[in-house]
Amino acid sequence: MQNVLLIVAVGIAAVFVTGYSLKKLGRPFKTLPLTLHKLLGVGVFIYLAVTVVRLARAGSLNGLGWGLCLLAGALFLAALASGGWLAAAKGEARLAETLHRILPRLAVIATIAWFYLLIRR
Repeated sequence: MQNVLLIVAVGIAAVFVTGYSLKKLGRPFKTLPLTLHKLLGVGVFIYLAVTVVRLARAGSLNGLGWGLCLLAGALFLAALASGGWLAAAKGEARLAETLHRILPRLAVIATIAWFYLLIRR
């Protein structure tokens, strides 16, 4: 489980670093940094999904674990969607920017809570 935590932590940190880099570079977003940011985000999501499947098969998830897992997954998907909206928006997209600022942080908080619950067991 420690390896999973480390991989997820590094992945999330890389997503945030590339996101802040994109913000500093400004709009229009450069193709390479934007693609790297998107791939990292999707990669972390897929890695977490695979981890959930493995834990589910091992019977390691209880009701609260499933609830936090589903919440974190929904927040990750919403963060990915808001990022896609932000990247595709022509001109100013304040709502997309606000959502994309809040949703990834909420997804990370839900993921941390989920991992804490798993480790505590």
